[in-house]
Amino acid sequence: MRRLFVQTLSILILLPLATPSIALAHAPDDDRAQAVKRAEIDYLRARVARLEAELALSQYEATYAKQRAESNQARARADNELLEAVLRAKIKDQDAEVNRKRLLDAERAKIVVENEIVKAQVLSGYAMPKTIKGLKDAIEKAAKEEEAKKAAWEDLR
Repeated sequence: MRRLFVQTLSILILLPLATPSIALAHAPDDDRAQAVKRAEIDYLRARVARLEAELALSQYEATYAKQRAESNQARARADNELLEAVLRAKIKDQDAEVNRKRLLDAERAKIVVENEIVKAQVLSGYAMPKTIKGLKDAIEKAAKEEEAKKAAWEDLR
């Protein structure tokens, strides 16, 4: 009798270690409820992470649109300054110093226009696509994790 008791006791002790899923199925209702709650919380955290990633993408796209509009405005102002400087330089003045200053103003305005063009090209050609790709990858990763957590939660329910 004692031998049977020892064997039964060892099986009961080793069973949860060998098969945790079976142990969970036979666990008391409180433990199971806690496991379900933990899985639900993990799922909700993954969902929040995905939503945050989507928000980051939409905020970046809005910021990019604003930067592009500001760049276009700056380019238009610089174009206007260049035109005015060129027109002033064309008016011949008797004073050579005044003509030299007008030509320098025209050159400065031209450089400003060229810098704005380069900034816009770098933003639209490299920085923006790279950042958007990274944000979309983060959304995809978060969505996969969310689905895995949801499946784990639903398996426990």
